[in-house]
Amino acid sequence: MRLNRNSALNGVGFCTVSDLSPGCEGVISGFLNRDVALRRFREMGLVEGTGVRVVRKAPFRGAIEIAVRGARLSIRNEAASQIAVRLVGELE
Repeated sequence: MRLNRNSALNGVGFCTVSDLSPGCEGVISGFLNRDVALRRFREMGLVEGTGVRVVRKAPFRGAIEIAVRGARLSIRNEAASQIAVRLVGELE
């Protein structure tokens, strides 16, 4: 699904992976810009309907470590800002 930033983020409980804090979980609802490595996202298992959890974030808008399908991946903040998610909850 192709989303623009306004339609994806106006709904309650929607944000991007880069907006999530460590420990927060979401389900991928779409991508804001198909030009940004969509094929690579799919190869990493980042497809619509997949659960994702932010493990930790590097300082100064660096890389973000996420848990997806039992694996941990590290993606750039710019790429994470293109993945729209629906919030699931927050781990303590």
